[in-house]
Amino acid sequence: MKAKHLILFFSFMFISWGCYNEKTEEEVSDDPIHGIWNLINVSGGFVGIDSDYNKGEIIWEFDAANKTLKVQNNDTSNSIFSGLKSGHYGYSIVQNDGGRAYMFVGTIEMGGITIAQNEMTINQNDMSIGTGADRFVFKLIR
Repeated sequence: MKAKHLILFFSFMFISWGCYNEKTEEEVSDDPIHGIWNLINVSGGFVGIDSDYNKGEIIWEFDAANKTLKVQNNDTSNSIFSGLKSGHYGYSIVQNDGGRAYMFVGTIEMGGITIAQNEMTINQNDMSIGTGADRFVFKLIR
């Protein structure tokens, strides 16, 4: 009888643990970063660049359920810096005690992130370790 209860207990724990770690479709669709974003401007840096890009030229697609970022960078303008190269990346959003959010792509901190309606700003001058200067600011739209 004890073996039957132990099997039932561990089965319940295994199922509960598996469900706990998965995001529901509703949670994913409510995540403000989830979906397709278009990089439209990169500014800043040591030389003070200000490069505009057409919608659809550089696409960042966030999958909030799997915490993955797919970048399709079709920039052919020979700009100094157009952000991430084409590829697949893991990402995370970390909040500090004050509620400020910071984006990491892999283990690299991209900067402070702000999302307001259909516009996202990633500011490398606003890092979790403090503020800086001469870094890049990325502007993306839906």
